Amino acid sequence: MKGENKMPKRTIIVISILILAGNTLLKASPYALVAGYHSDNIVRFDLADGSSEVVVQLEDTARPRGVAVDSQGYIYVGLRGLSQNVKRFTANGTFVDDFTASIGYYGTGHIAFHHSGDLIVAGDSSFNDSILRYNTQGVMVDTFNISGVTNNLALAVDGDYIYSAAYFSGKTARYNLAVNPVVGTVIIDGTELDSPSGITVGHNGNLFIASNGTGLIQEFDAATNAFIGTFVDISSFGEQSTLKDVYFDSITGHYFFTADSRLYEIDSNAQLVDIYANYAILDGAGPIVVVPEPATLALLLIGGLALLKRRGK
Repeated sequence: MKGENKMPKRTIIVISILILAGNTLLKASPYALVAGYHSDNIVRFDLADGSSEVVVQLEDTARPRGVAVDSQGYIYVGLRGLSQNVKRFTANGTFVDDFTASIGYYGTGHIAFHHSGDLIVAGDSSFNDSILRYNTQGVMVDTFNISGVTNNLALAVDGDYIYSAAYFSGKTARYNLAVNPVVGTVIIDGTELDSPSGITVGHNGNLFIASNGTGLIQEFDAATNAFIGTFVDISSFGEQSTLKDVYFDSITGHYFFTADSRLYEIDSNAQLVDIYANYAILDGAGPIVVVPEPATLALLLIGGLALLKRRGK
């Protein structure tokens, strides 16, 4: 037809795939995964309707201390007990494999993915392997540490930077993965922290660290590393339990923290948004990962497709 705007065949194929994917993705809701340390399970909280379910049930005394989700939706769980390694499960909780070998000592702390697809693991040891890096096949490709920043539990990955906090000393380190060999620096001496159990990069780029022993989420300036002040005192929410983790979700702009069997959602002004609870989590919820609504990914892909269409003209 005269004046018809023709599109390259390869673009039409991509559009078809995206439409099919989008129809599937739109059915899903954003959710949070929370590890139950003493209940040996992973609970999934639907952040849209508040429902929850046990998605992974581990063996007794497995003691999960790390949880992460890859780009394909697989769930990775780091264990302090039993095999002391990282195990992989489908999104529905079916066991896939032992993704890593045992790291020994006291097992893993928190785990998180780097944008390369590599898995970063906090090692709970007093030895050299304080931070471990595994490729997409589960092969360990690097280990590094800083003297005095061992027995790591809290860990966050932001771009090419890794942040980890030593549970007993409170010292916090930053590692630069863009440099080979990896360079690390102690940036926080731990004075304002008591048994740090979670760390995240927040809405303003600053570091927010969960101080388990005091029930406080403390804020530190990302540029100067100076202590800014207390962001959250969990007792202000009537919470008398211990503080287990803090996680910032850049999609919603909200923070999540765990205490006892509860997951709290607050905004950037530390105002309560919602509380989620599941008593299948016994005696202390552990680490958190928030997975955005998959439709968000579809929208980003469609945006990229528009650019491809313009280039094809």
